[in-house]
Amino acid sequence: MLQKMQKISPGKALSGEEIGEQTGFSRVSVWKAVQALEKSGYEIESGPTGYRLLHERKDSVMPFEFGENEGQVIYIEETASTMNEARKISIERMLETEEKKEEKTESEASGRSAGLGRKPVIVICDKQTDGKDRKGNKWEGKEGSLAFTLCTEVSLPSSKSSRMVLAAQVTVANTLKALTGQTYHLKWPNEIWNDVEKVGGVLDEVFVSGNRTKWINLGIGLNIVNQFSRKSFLKTFLTMYKEIENKTLKYPEILVAEWNYYCSDINKTVRNSSDGFQGIFIGADDGGFGLIRNSGGDVKRLTPGESYLL
Repeated sequence: MLQKMQKISPGKALSGEEIGEQTGFSRVSVWKAVQALEKSGYEIESGPTGYRLLHERKDSVMPFEFGENEGQVIYIEETASTMNEARKISIERMLETEEKKEEKTESEASGRSAGLGRKPVIVICDKQTDGKDRKGNKWEGKEGSLAFTLCTEVSLPSSKSSRMVLAAQVTVANTLKALTGQTYHLKWPNEIWNDVEKVGGVLDEVFVSGNRTKWINLGIGLNIVNQFSRKSFLKTFLTMYKEIENKTLKYPEILVAEWNYYCSDINKTVRNSSDGFQGIFIGADDGGFGLIRNSGGDVKRLTPGESYLL
């Protein structure tokens, strides 16, 4: 409310009474909320006519900054790894889903519905102290970098789970293009590049039951310094991801075509890191496997997590 007032009537204060009337909270509760915001880094002027937002918290990614998507953002000030936090959240969500399934089974006779299916959740922090990349090396985030994990409840055959890494890469590339106007490139199995160097990557963690995924978490790290705010990236990312997830589940051939479009290694001579198999890289398939065709026409599928392009 203070942000909105700042935009439509700069310099005008909003009284505690008016905030209370619109929100249903007491003036004491409003005052406590203002104190909490100030402690979090927002500069708010308190005067006889009410409250006025003077300065925003620098690059805030607190959930209430995301409007209608507030429920999809979980903010943690400092953590060893957002992947660790996301794992706990996904296990809790999975257990809740199983309970709802049981409720649905019990209520089917009476025609009641348990309402399953939830939106993905982003786990974001200000400081990550022990992040890792796909190879297990420490991922050092610097000022202006972004590290977060996307928790999804996507159900896929376990053999197709790495398709979600392609989906995350494409979503990042589309988001970066929307924010910067520049085209970024993708490399198999999990990297994001500008024209010169690697600027980010995707790490996946999968829980499988009965040969199908129960949840897939996607850790995303970007070293894009001061080109845009984290909030603007995450807002755009969430919007872009809705469309990508639909393609991932219903039209994987479109997702693969889009990934191959962004891939900078298509038609280049490459070598498989694990066995030295050499040939032309012809893209990825709908399982997230890389494909190399040698001079004899043989095509080798490269397993994500075990192979890299050389």
